[in-house]
Order: sequence, then C-alpha cells, then structure tokens
Amino acid sequence: MKLLLHYLKKNNFSTYFLFGGDADFDNMKGFLKSNGYDKIIERQNFNRKTPGTMWGVFDEYLFNYAENILDSSSSKTLITIFTITNHQPWDIPIDKEDIIPQFSSDAENSKILRTMYYTDHVIGEFMNQNKDKEWFGNTLFIFISDHGIVQFNEIYEDPRNAHIPFLIYSSSLISKPQLVDKIASQVDIVPTLLHLIGYNKEFKLMGSNILAEDYDGFALRIVNDYIVWFESNYIYTEIINQGSKLYQYNNIYETPYILIDSQEEVYNKIQNNMRAYLQTAYYTYKKLY
Repeated sequence: MKLLLHYLKKNNFSTYFLFGGDADFDNMKGFLKSNGYDKIIERQNFNRKTPGTMWGVFDEYLFNYAENILDSSSSKTLITIFTITNHQPWDIPIDKEDIIPQFSSDAENSKILRTMYYTDHVIGEFMNQNKDKEWFGNTLFIFISDHGIVQFNEIYEDPRNAHIPFLIYSSSLISKPQLVDKIASQVDIVPTLLHLIGYNKEFKLMGSNILAEDYDGFALRIVNDYIVWFESNYIYTEIINQGSKLYQYNNIYETPYILIDSQEEVYNKIQNNMRAYLQTAYYTYKKLY
C-alpha cells in the first residue's frame, strides 16, 4: 500500500480513506496515516444525526461523500471506501425497507442477505448516477471484501468461508470482460492495480498481478493459531505447534476433500511453500520496516 500511495502522490494524486465509523478502531487511522493517506473521513466528519448502526453511518452516505469529492476535485484522486452496513447488527435504513426484498431463510441469515442486497443497491445507484460524468470514464473501480461470513461448518475454519468477491471495472482501461479462474488474494490488489495504471518499475510485494498470462495464484489465511494455505488445487492446514493436513479438491464447494498422506512428496512441497511465504512476510515487514 505504501508503494502505491507513494507512486500516486508523485503523480499528483489526492488520496482519501472513507469509513463510516470510528477510524481509531483496530488502529486503522494509525495504519492509514503511516502508509500515506492524505485525508481520513470517519464518523465525526458526518452530521451527528446521519442515520446508521452502532458501527457507523449507512453505506449510502459514504458513497454520497465520495461523489462530492470526485465532482469537485481538480486533481487525480484515489478513494478507498470501507463500507460497514453489511455487518452486525445487520440493519438497513428505514426508508429502504420497501426497496430491499425479504429472503426466505432463518432470521439472522435473512438480515445478512438484506444488508448485502442494500450495499449492492447503493453501489449500483452510485454507478448509474455517475456513469455519464467525465471522471467516471477515467476511473478504475475495484470491489473486494475484507472477509466472508461463516456459512459452512463441515470443516474447522471451513475454506469455503474464505471465498470473497474481487471485481475490477473500468470503461476505459478494460475493454473485454474476463474471468480469472484461479486462486487470488487480497495481497494481489496492489500489484494488479500498479499494472493497470502503467507502473513500469520493479517492486517487491507479496502478491502478483492477477491479469498476467503466467499468473499462478495462491492465498494465505490465518485465524488465531490456525493456518490455511491455498495453492493450485490443494488446501494445506496447520495448527501451530499441533499438526497439519493436506487436502486435494476439484471444486472447493464439493466436499469431502481428498486427504493426502504426509509421506507424499507434494505434501512437503506445499508445506515448504507456505512456511517460506510466512517467514518471508515476517522478515520483510517485521525486520526490514
């Protein structure tokens, strides 16, 4: 992120981070400032009567704020919007109750689906309302979530719960739609974005450009002391200092997966790849910076 913001600043970009809640939560503000964001917009920047939940203002107000920035900006702009409505307590604005459909599911899941639909509706309205503006045609949109929801429980920390959307849209930079049917990760966002905006220098990042012809993705997920590593059609799991397993699959949504014997050569290869990546990340971000 720091490399991206440094590059954008050198090219006269203004940078904003929009969050509907308290940006001190989880030390987000400290992280964002240390990585070079010019301005952080949070709950206190909105009228205190702005509707929302205990987490912050409803998503539509974030997108309205972003629209005002883009309409009035005289410079190139990066805006990161961290939406919050699709989170507990799963409430939507009262004036959207008739717009957002009910879902036939248990009470909690129905509310979750409604907040998903609400956020999708807000994004759609934002895109439709601004599609004819000059800045829209010059904008690269990236949509991704920070995490999924616990929908599957067949396996401890079920890998399917880690599946999240990653969408890239630009009417000027991307002329032909394509589907990247490979494993990708949040760490691939910045390398892919640097590629799309024409960054032509070498850089050292943990991810890769997912649009490269030779892209061969992987992903790492850590929940407390539980590690899940996705590579090719394998899933490696390890509970630190307790044990590890390797599974093979054809489709991540088709279970049960095939358990691979720890004596197999591929077992050591995948295990070594995961540990090398984790150790490199630790050395890079804890020792070098």
